[in-house]
Amino acid sequence: STQSTWGLATEAAEKERADAMLTGNPLLNPNADFKTKRRWDDDVVFRNQSRTEPEPKKRFINDMLRSDFHRRFMSKYLK
Repeated sequence: STQSTWGLATEAAEKERADAMLTGNPLLNPNADFKTKRRWDDDVVFRNQSRTEPEPKKRFINDMLRSDFHRRFMSKYLK
């Protein structure tokens, strides 16, 4: 009798597992809703603010001492 109850338990577990597999896949689940998930920043007020700011153009100066990099480096590390 223990084998028959164990057999019923495994059959029930197999059926439950099969149902979970069928309903877990949204393509096979007839009740599935295909709504897109909202992003965490959808309701933020200041979103995408930096897109409108113009990016500073990099200028090419053919002089090592007058280049923008050198000027920033000197102002940052040597005062």
